[in-house]
Parts: sequence; structure tokens; C-alpha cells
Amino acid sequence: MIPFATDTSDGGDARRRQGLRRGACPTLHAPMATGDGHLARLPPLPRGLGVAETIVLCEAAERLGNGIIELTRRGNLQLRGLQAEDVGRLPRELAGHPGHASASVIGSDLLDPRAPAITLDALMACDAGLDDTDRAVAGRLRERLLAAGVEGLAPKVAVVIDAGGEWAGLDRLSADLRIRLVRDSDGERRGWLGLAGDADTVTWLGDIGLARLAEGAEALLEAIAACGPRARGRDLLAHRAPLQLCEVLGLRPAIAWVRPRPPERPVVGADSQQLEIHWPFGQLEATTLLQLTRAARRCGADTFAPAPGRRWRVAGHGSLDVAALAHRARTLGLITDPDDPRLSLESCVGAAGCASGQLMTRTLAADIAAAAAPLCDGSVSLHLSGCTKGCARPNPATLVLTGTPEGVTLGLEARADDSGQLVALAAERLPQAVAQLARRVQRVHRHGETMRETLVRLGEARLAAWLAATE
Repeated sequence: MIPFATDTSDGGDARRRQGLRRGACPTLHAPMATGDGHLARLPPLPRGLGVAETIVLCEAAERLGNGIIELTRRGNLQLRGLQAEDVGRLPRELAGHPGHASASVIGSDLLDPRAPAITLDALMACDAGLDDTDRAVAGRLRERLLAAGVEGLAPKVAVVIDAGGEWAGLDRLSADLRIRLVRDSDGERRGWLGLAGDADTVTWLGDIGLARLAEGAEALLEAIAACGPRARGRDLLAHRAPLQLCEVLGLRPAIAWVRPRPPERPVVGADSQQLEIHWPFGQLEATTLLQLTRAARRCGADTFAPAPGRRWRVAGHGSLDVAALAHRARTLGLITDPDDPRLSLESCVGAAGCASGQLMTRTLAADIAAAAAPLCDGSVSLHLSGCTKGCARPNPATLVLTGTPEGVTLGLEARADDSGQLVALAAERLPQAVAQLARRVQRVHRHGETMRETLVRLGEARLAAWLAATE
């Protein structure tokens, strides 16, 4: 291992401590109690699910939970509504055990409980933008970091390994440790190491040859752990300047490196062997996913994978009837149109499944998204939060509606835990009120402005007053 001394003194930075408030996420082996039972989350998948594995997951959700499966912003699968007595059964039923009723199980590689959470493209094997070496390097690196078993890492520490494919959508995914596989001008394969951010906000440290890439990545994880039991990548940056880290790790510093943007995603057409399907607000009944899976199999699909942004990716190998599958998905209430207004709004489970929830968000979300459609020109993000925890979207949204014990608040360029403007409005009237707000904003929208710019110009107080007003 690379020797690494880290200053673990706190320095009295209250704002940084505030950022460390949140604890561990639920896992498959340690589910979290919620308002509708226990919530279990599968680890990030290193490969896609087969048809039989997807069916096993759906049947387990029906048998042991309340039949609801969710897709998180980071592209993880979770099952809701587990009863306390069934919490221990779920991993065994998914992986199979002596006396298991079904011959079909989910592969043990998809249920790996080791930390940290490492995300890569689960459908690398289907990405023509990658070669076999790219895939092998990413897979070996993931296994090396899991096998290292770095002690003392915070439960929320996340790693992204980006091999550079076209379809994964890893750019938008934040990570404490970010690894990007590249080739330099001489064709040599190297790895870039960065801390604390997505592809746009990460602090790139520098690059290193593949022979020492895993060693350098492991050393950075050890250094993060040395900052404290709840430390994240940003905390290591607070203790050490990037050039200091490069010197210790033997990296070639990132002086002027700019990551080339991946090509635009190809338009899904009849000759494509992949289809992206969005689950409305990241939630689906297991029975619906079963219907979709069986329809996909009839259409020639054989592999399924969740992806960041609550996307469900379906892949075939030479015979996928994309048009027929997309049609079937739409009849099941799923989203295949990138302009669907439901994609502009993020929402949690709300009072229906969370003890903290003050709003029945799942009942309201689709109607609010439809009502807000005139505002959604691509510049506006919407967040409907059942409480101030803001689980569905930790980042600020253009408009956020939050349920509180005092009532609904509206925030502009805000998070759910920001104060916002209290709106004197019954929750059931929110869709009607949002439609009214959208009409008023349209009337004062100026030529050349984005809708986000119009909303910011109007200001939070005026928008809240318009939301509460009756036309």
C-alpha cells in the first residue's frame, strides 16, 4: 500500500459537519424501517439481470414485500414493504438456499454485500463503444477495490468507474472517488482519479498507468477513511491539496486535462438493440415489471439493468423489436418519450410509505407534472417532497413543493430542507394550483428567456402568492 498520513483534526468547520448529518442507506442485508415496512436496497449491479433473474426479483417483491420495486436516482433497485420477520429471508430467497422452491435465483455476483458501493456500466457487454480490454479493466478494478475491504469508510462513500461507454449515463452520477479510463495520445491506457463530484464538478487529481491504478484508488479510499468515520471525498480535499495527493500517489497532475464529452446517445430506432424505459417517479409494481419482462422476452430482449436517472435499460443481441417493446411499455403506463412531462418532476414515496411524509406525493405527482408541463422547456427541474428530508432529490430544484407539519411550502432554486414560502393551500388542490401558476408564468414569459430565467426573475414570494391565489 502507498503510505498516507492524513490529518483527522476537525478544524471546527461547522458547515462541513452539517454536510455529514445523513447516515447509512438501506442495504439488502440491513434494510431500513419505513412507514410501509422495511426497505431493502440491492447493491449496484456489475452486470445486467437476465430474464429469469428479473422474474425472481419480482416474485420476491410480491411474496415478501408489498409488491413495490423502486429505481433510485443513482440507479439502484430497492424493494418496499418487507415485514420484520421476512427481512432475513430476502437475501436467501434471491440467492437460493437448500430447499429453495425455485430453480431460478439471482447470481451471487449481483448480491455482493461488500463495501464501498461501486457503480459501473452494468451493460458494458452491450456497448459497442467499449472493447474487451475496457470491460476487463473496469471489472478487475471493481473486484480489487471490493476485495481490499478498506476499514472505516463511511457507509455512504460511493465509487464510480467510468470506462467511457455511450449509454451508462455515469456523467451525472456524483462520487466520492471517480475513476475514468482513458487512452493517451500514444494509445496507452491510463486511469484518471478524481474526488467529490460528478463529471462536471469532480476535482480531478491526475492520471496513472493501469499497473498502479488500483493501488492508487485503494490509497485514496484509505485516506478518506482516515479523515473520520463519516468522512467523504470532499473531506479529503479539505485536508490535502490536489497536488499534494498527486505527489504522494505518484499521479501525473491534471494540469489542463478536459474530459472529452461522449457522443450524443443514438436515437432509439428499429435497428437498435437497446431501449431505455423510465419508471414513473422511479416506482413500479412488481406485477407490471413482470408483464414488461415477459413482453420484452417475446420481443427478443435478454438483459435488463437499472441506470442512473431512474432508467431501466433493456438490451437484446441481434433480434430486439424495439418498436413493439416500446409500445407495450407505454400501454403499461411506462415512459419511453424523453419529452414526457413526468420526467421533469422527482418525487419520493411520500406519506403512503414514509412515516415522515406530510404529503401523498404518489397520488399527486402525475397530475402536478402534467399541470407544470408548460414550464418544462428543459431548463426547469421540479421536486415534490413529502417532507423536508428531500430523499428523492438532494440537490436544489428550480421549484420544490414540500410537505411540512404547517402545510405546503414552495421554494425557488431550493432544496426540500430550505425554508421556502408557506402556501395556504390544501394538498389536494396542488395540481389545479400548479396549472394556474403555469398559465400566469406563461403570460409574463419574455422572448429569449428560458422558463427557469422567468421563474427566477419573478421570485419566490410572487410565485408562492400566485400558487395560492384563485383565478
